Amino acid sequence: MASTVPEQSSSEQSRPSPPTHVLETCLYVRSMRDAVAFYRDILGLSPALEAPRLSMFPIGTTSLILFQLGLTETDSRETSDVTGEQLTVPGHGPDKKIVDILMDAPSNASGSNKAETGDDGRLGVLSTSLRTHFCLAVPSRDEVREWESYLAAKNVKIRGVMEWKRGGRSVYFEDVDGHVGEIGSKGIWEHY
Repeated sequence: MASTVPEQSSSEQSRPSPPTHVLETCLYVRSMRDAVAFYRDILGLSPALEAPRLSMFPIGTTSLILFQLGLTETDSRETSDVTGEQLTVPGHGPDKKIVDILMDAPSNASGSNKAETGDDGRLGVLSTSLRTHFCLAVPSRDEVREWESYLAAKNVKIRGVMEWKRGGRSVYFEDVDGHVGEIGSKGIWEHY
């Protein structure tokens, strides 16, 4: 006689092991061409995939993925041009109303990286950007300083610099879509 294991209710089911790291971070962009050029030519990242709908840059065990605004809202089933795999991609990103606002707004495609301010001088009051934040890691404070000088020389908008209590240093910058990037050294968090 076969033994049967009683089914667990959802409240009794044990949680799986926690995730080990963030595998993908994505940014939505107005112009794939301009965004890829920024991450390739300014930050020196090499795209492993470039397509009109998405481009992907491997960074260590993580991937930075750029998605073209307006092309990810609905669920899709498609075949990858790269691997030939059948892909199931749930719809994500801003809905059509938000995409229309973002796409109709003046683009920063000129590469000027100028932040918009309101009458009271507050940064971003008039912004029509998603302004997603992300941080790219480098080992040392000196490398952060090198990036700060390099980005300034490339006319990339520097949003600020932070000295952390644990000894880390960060430089914050704007990409061509107004996303706020950070390059940070060890000593920001307890785990890095």
